[in-house]
Amino acid sequence: MNNNDDAQDDDSTAGRRLRWVGAGLVLVALGVLVWQAVEAGRVADAPEPHAMVEALAPVAKVERLARADEAQLLHQGVSSGAAALLAPAGPGVTAADETEVCGLGRVKADEHGRPRDMAPIQSAAQRLREQVLPSLLASQDDNLRAAGLVMVALDKRGAAVDGVEGGAARARDELASMAAFKGTPQVYAWAMRVCQPQRGEGVCRMLSADQWARLEPGNAMAWLQVAADAKVRRDEPAVAEAMYRVSHAARSDARQGALAGTVLAKLPPEADMLSRIGLAHELDGLDRRAELPLVAASQYCGVNEVRDANRQQVCAAVAEVLTRRGSTHAEASLGISIGERAGWPAERVAAAGEERDALAQLAVAGQADAWSCNALAQTLSRVLQTARQGELATMRSALRQSQESVAVLAQRYREAKATRVASAASAASASAQ
Repeated sequence: MNNNDDAQDDDSTAGRRLRWVGAGLVLVALGVLVWQAVEAGRVADAPEPHAMVEALAPVAKVERLARADEAQLLHQGVSSGAAALLAPAGPGVTAADETEVCGLGRVKADEHGRPRDMAPIQSAAQRLREQVLPSLLASQDDNLRAAGLVMVALDKRGAAVDGVEGGAARARDELASMAAFKGTPQVYAWAMRVCQPQRGEGVCRMLSADQWARLEPGNAMAWLQVAADAKVRRDEPAVAEAMYRVSHAARSDARQGALAGTVLAKLPPEADMLSRIGLAHELDGLDRRAELPLVAASQYCGVNEVRDANRQQVCAAVAEVLTRRGSTHAEASLGISIGERAGWPAERVAAAGEERDALAQLAVAGQADAWSCNALAQTLSRVLQTARQGELATMRSALRQSQESVAVLAQRYREAKATRVASAASAASASAQ
């Protein structure tokens, strides 16, 4: 579960700024196709999360591996309930000239029923952010202050904030210092995330994946970072040791949603629903700038690599950890690919792939009244559930509650994907002429 700060767990115990483009409430997390489309300002075809990491796996140059996580951002493959408001309208959603927005009433809508003017929603979120951030930064609670520092450090607007002099760089250094000297797992994980692009600079040099793994020996995500760093150093024995620890990890916790969960729990009771959802979306965008070190697992468990019997055994266990104990859809997707290489029966691979696609379909299914007060309350509930349980568990919970079968949802997703691929190919062909 997310926000588990028990530093005594052992192996044996169980990019980019988004812009607002509309709404379409989904049952759970938003799939990678929609998330990337939002960044581009349109719905476009994109590779699957596991396909993204697989495409990076054969990279031969270690120098490129050091930047591989920046390229993949696999955790962006699935978004929280708040960002799912940006999904396009799904099949069956009736277009309308107006839509009901909680707190605003009837507003003009686009062809998908999304509000045309997002400025009031953005402004409401900004006001709430400015209200809550000073109290976070002034808090004596390490997690709360760290959450505030993450918000400042990852804010590309560079706005001055009371409680932190020097803006983003100063916030990053203070967070790194807090992590290095106090060493709580949540704060350390956040600091590693914020420092990732500047690991060799300033106070960030005090942090290391090895120390993160010592704080959370049962978290596969920490060991995957150890493996990724060791690969950059060309230290293959250290890579092998780290991957062995991954294969025996009690969980793989990317702490997806932890930032939103921490901040939303401290909002003033008078904050309206629309402001809460707007801020949740902003926090989700910050949260997903983190770089999951999944490329390390894909490379270690490549097609050729698993021909070695010992490595095959380790990789089979890694696949189990990612699919059964992972916290993100991207981990589960990659786990299926690794499991197939490591010898999973065809029936299991097929069943796991069907679940993956069904989850993706739930993520892109829209709802006509996405901005009603009732719908926003449900979305906020899912955001908090994601913070507590992880996004993969939240998605699977929604799948169990779905009135449609896994097979039906998976088939619908694949058909829609095939249509997108054909459309993209046709557009590419036309532009080349």
